[in-house]
Amino acid sequence: MLPDTVWLLGNSVFTWFLLNKRSVQIIEFVARIRALNKSTLEFMLKYIEKKTGYTNDGPAWIAKVTESKSGRTVYFNGLAFRRGSSRSGAGGNHIDVATGDEYWISNVKKNGADRHWSGSGIVKIERAAVEEYLNTVTATALDATKHEITDDIVES
Repeated sequence: MLPDTVWLLGNSVFTWFLLNKRSVQIIEFVARIRALNKSTLEFMLKYIEKKTGYTNDGPAWIAKVTESKSGRTVYFNGLAFRRGSSRSGAGGNHIDVATGDEYWISNVKKNGADRHWSGSGIVKIERAAVEEYLNTVTATALDATKHEITDDIVES
């Protein structure tokens, strides 16, 4: 059983987040509802890479995401990411509101080089996003050494 209030240490000694258990449940509920209402939402193609626990070789995806009206929160795969700067040195620009993990989220690059120059690893592309990605990078096929098409976005 979770306590009514959960304290999370932010990315520095001076940054504390107070998350009420109810607030986290509401955020997760909104993310689920947004995922269900795909036909009424505007999706954007983004590159998402987990930074917490990795350098530049974390799990990475190219997928369709939605944003809040303010643009400060990104919704992807049932998760909500709040824009925030990295103070832990992980290099993320968004923070998972439920876990505090850092992620790098950006638009896809037209040259197809979405990973950091020193990074490595396969980038998983959501099947529904492949056509839009190929149009963005002006290519006819995916590079199998860099990309893998997936139906289910799961962290590996």
